[in-house]
Amino acid sequence: MRRTLLSLAAIGLVFTMGAASGGILQLEAPGGIEYERDGAIVASGLPGKPVVAVLDEYEIRGDSLRYDGRRRVAAITGDVLLRHRRAEGARVIEAGAMVFSLADEIAQAEGGVRVEEGDFVLEAQTVKADLKEGSYAATGRPARARSAGNLFAAGAIRYDRASNRLTAENNVVWEMADSEEGKRVLTASRCEYDRNQGTAEAVKVEIAAGEFLIRGERLLYQEAADRFTLMEETCVRQGERELAAPLLSWEPARGLFIASGGASFRDGSYSGTAEELRYEAGLERVMLLGGARLARGRDVLTGAEILYNLKEGSLRVSGGAKASIALEEG
Repeated sequence: MRRTLLSLAAIGLVFTMGAASGGILQLEAPGGIEYERDGAIVASGLPGKPVVAVLDEYEIRGDSLRYDGRRRVAAITGDVLLRHRRAEGARVIEAGAMVFSLADEIAQAEGGVRVEEGDFVLEAQTVKADLKEGSYAATGRPARARSAGNLFAAGAIRYDRASNRLTAENNVVWEMADSEEGKRVLTASRCEYDRNQGTAEAVKVEIAAGEFLIRGERLLYQEAADRFTLMEETCVRQGERELAAPLLSWEPARGLFIASGGASFRDGSYSGTAEELRYEAGLERVMLLGGARLARGRDVLTGAEILYNLKEGSLRVSGGAKASIALEEG
């Protein structure tokens, strides 16, 4: 049974008391404050006038609040906002409801959750925030994270402030920061992005970038060099053109693909194989290196190196060049 201490809904109320486990709890409750038999404090707001609670380094706002002083746990509902008052830069959590443990500085938030910390923004259905360690675990349909022009969407996202590392899993979509070559969208089953190092690792990857569709089982990305390295069952498609290899490197700024470990190439009626293949997309030029072979129908060219200019349709074979040409009957 509750015992009402004060109820001044008409004029509002500021209430200050010593917290059971140390510290001072300050409450502003326009709708009144009640004190329960077990020692819990219940505070309510009014339309447009939320409850405001301040304890230690945190300020909490919401439509209603229940604070258990023995456990130092606050349960807040309705347009909840939690702000770390002494954090460097913005550190704010908004949600429909939240349970916040002041003892270990862990918040469990749900319902349209939004986290802001510096230039990092996280939006999800549920978020577990460890504010002492600076880590967030989010789930959603999907959860979304924004950082320095990058947008991640996934079923689950984790972010750790100390390492500045983001991990996304389950139907990952990464809309990468705009580049001179245009928009790039990466999909994967799992992706780890190290913001400090500017590197990323992903598995079961597909990248859509302009007219290119690029696939691989694993990806390493270096942001400073803007270099993608894909491994295992890699493939690049550009209209009718296709190349595949166990290992693929892509440098978008140079328009250069390097396929190695036994590469294959197809362009319309032409098909080729080599130990290594270099495709310069801007120049529309393919170089096959090491055991090079290029065929069109029954015509076959082999050599140590084959240079094929796709735009002009010209060929050059060097290093033990051989040709097998099917002659038309005249």
